[in-house]
Amino acid sequence: MADEMFEHVDVTGRWTGFYRYISEGMPPFPIVAEIIQTGSRLSGEMYDQITDTSDTLERVLETRRAELPSLVALRVEETIRQLGSKTMVVSTRLPDTSDIEGTIRGDQVDFTKFYRGAVRHSSTIDGELFKEREVTGHRVYYSGRLDREAGYIAGRWIIRWRGLFSRLLPARRWGSFELYKKS
Repeated sequence: MADEMFEHVDVTGRWTGFYRYISEGMPPFPIVAEIIQTGSRLSGEMYDQITDTSDTLERVLETRRAELPSLVALRVEETIRQLGSKTMVVSTRLPDTSDIEGTIRGDQVDFTKFYRGAVRHSSTIDGELFKEREVTGHRVYYSGRLDREAGYIAGRWIIRWRGLFSRLLPARRWGSFELYKKS
């Protein structure tokens, strides 16, 4: 087993798979990665196959409650109460392409996904634009284990809070991922 940790492995190639949010009500999101390995360094591109999501605020609360801090969940519940019979729809549009950079050490694979372009968030109330914003520099951190025999990488992803102490705070969002080598 110890010898296997130092055995050379090359993950260069095309990988397909998906990521999931921790919330069970969310479907898997298909992804494709083109990975280039140079020594222990990884680089390449990742392509998100589903980049637009849109749902009512009630459904967002229902499907993502597990990943929301309790104070945020309470604020969302209060907003829903204040809306009364009105419907708020929240939408997110991700860039479809991102750059990846990371490392491989033995069977441990770690990389960061840097989205190209801005992530767009918007919300409407009964069809009228309520709020809109763009966020640049969106990153997702992936950490997984390579199964050499089966040819796949599986693990967790997280989105951290922004700011000076972001590494000290719990993840803002998280879930799992799987990638399968195609070529």
